[in-house]
Amino acid sequence: MQNALTRDLRQVIHHRITHVDPYLEGTNLPDLLGLRVTGRYTRDRVARVLPRLTRSDLLELFGLSQLKPADGPLERIVAAAAATICAVSETLDGRKARMTSARRAVIEVIGQRLNGPQIAKLLGVNRSTVSRLRRIPASQTHVQAIRLQLGLWQALPVGRASRP
Repeated sequence: MQNALTRDLRQVIHHRITHVDPYLEGTNLPDLLGLRVTGRYTRDRVARVLPRLTRSDLLELFGLSQLKPADGPLERIVAAAAATICAVSETLDGRKARMTSARRAVIEVIGQRLNGPQIAKLLGVNRSTVSRLRRIPASQTHVQAIRLQLGLWQALPVGRASRP
């Protein structure tokens, strides 16, 4: 089963589909590596069925030996957050819970680097929304997924980067 999974994921690379999907977002790989919260449940399922499959095995599919979380650049954080929830656009528009979670996680990743009005402008919301979001706890899983997305975008060669 492990060979089947990695062979399937390697087919995307083998057939050079990475020029269309450089971060393999059309696969389950970002979920398995913790870069998305949408399919997080699949990590546990794959770990149960394929206990010998390691993070290193999965990172190798990207051609990486490691993936370090990153906190920026600031102008890419919203796009990274959108990627963590499989948003169609690179914005966090809408009132769904996943959008609220993503916005709150963005605020956490930004930390003290921007003030309230700057964060509001970045997120495309008003200042009172930023104040309200700061009062709710951020999902650390979501925060980590954003940081890993940013880390992936920094780690891959610029020629492969098309989303941000």
